[in-house]
Amino acid sequence: MKVNKKISFSVPIPAFRHRMGKENWRRGGFFMEHTDHTAPQSIEVLWQEDTRILTLEGEPVLEYHVSWPELRGTGRSGTKINRYYRRLIKSWRQRWEREVYWKACLNLATLRANSHPFVSWKGSLRGEVTLFTEHLLSIRMTGQEIRGNRPPNQVRWGDVWDIQEGAPYPIHALYCSCHRWKQKLISQLKKLAADQQASASRFLLPGWEHGLQTFFPKEDYCLTAQGIEIAYPQGSISPMAEGTPVFQLPLSCASETQKIPPKK
Repeated sequence: MKVNKKISFSVPIPAFRHRMGKENWRRGGFFMEHTDHTAPQSIEVLWQEDTRILTLEGEPVLEYHVSWPELRGTGRSGTKINRYYRRLIKSWRQRWEREVYWKACLNLATLRANSHPFVSWKGSLRGEVTLFTEHLLSIRMTGQEIRGNRPPNQVRWGDVWDIQEGAPYPIHALYCSCHRWKQKLISQLKKLAADQQASASRFLLPGWEHGLQTFFPKEDYCLTAQGIEIAYPQGSISPMAEGTPVFQLPLSCASETQKIPPKK
C-alpha cells in the first residue's frame, strides 16, 4: 500500500553548481522573500510511504513500513538527493526481505517445534522534515525493529542538505569561523548530558564522557527551529532500554547561521 503527502516551499532557483556531495548518508515550510530577478519556482517535498507484510505458509512473519522524501522542482540537485533516498530505502528493504525475514522464519519454526506462540516481527523507517529554508533542507530519519517480544532496536539520524548544491551540509560548516569547533561542541554536549544525569532525566553508562567523543556523529545531525539536534547510537552512552540518546543545542552555539532563519 502506497500513500503520499507533500509540503511546498516557494524560492528562487539559481543556477546549480554541479558538485556531487558525499553519499553517506516538522514537517512544514514557509515563504522566504527574494530580491534577485530569477523567476520563483515551487520546491516540493513529496513523502512516499509503503507497507509490506511478508508471510510463511500464509502466516504473517514480518511487517515493515518505510517512508522517504522525494524533492520536486529542484532540478539536478534534487535528483541527487532523491537518488540517495531511493538507495537508502532499497538497502533497508533488502535487509528486511532477506536477512531479517529468514531469521524471522527460523524463529517461527523453532517456536512451533517447542509449542510456543510466535509474534510477528515488525520494522519501520520513517522520515520527517525538521527545517525547510531557502537554502537548507533538514530531514530526520528514525528506524525501529522489533523481533517478536524482544525490546525494540532503534536508530535515529539527520540529513541536512544544501538545496542549491544537492549535497550534504556538514555540521562543521556551522562553525566555519570557530577554531577547534568539535572540541567546543563535545564540551557543550558533556555539560548538557551531566546536567540531565544530575536531574535524573537521563541515565548514563560508565564512561559516557568518552562515548560522547567516540560515537560523535560528525555527519548525521538535524537542524530544527530550536537548534541543532544530535542523536547518538542506542546503547552507546546510555542503556539500550533508554532508546536513542538525543541532545538539542541552541543555534547560538554555532558561528555560521546566515542560512538559517532566526527563531520568531
